[in-house]
Amino acid sequence: FTNRKPIGLDTCLAIKLVLLPSYIGLLLLGRVVNCNEHISGNYLINLVFERLAETDRQLIARHVLQFQAKERRSGINQQTKEP
Repeated sequence: FTNRKPIGLDTCLAIKLVLLPSYIGLLLLGRVVNCNEHISGNYLINLVFERLAETDRQLIARHVLQFQAKERRSGINQQTKEP
């Protein structure tokens, strides 16, 4: 994610993650592993999730798989429309 100000490495954060379009909300703990200034002037923050509950992990995995499947279907549909 991006932030207006830098966040120090190893800083622990509580992150509210909303999975769209289902609007499933998760409150997760993360630790900052990287913070670099972005071309936009903001800071690009990378974190790893800490103590991720199995149910939350499964929700995220299912969301990613559904998104990837949608992207694949969209790509296939685009290919069939091209001459």
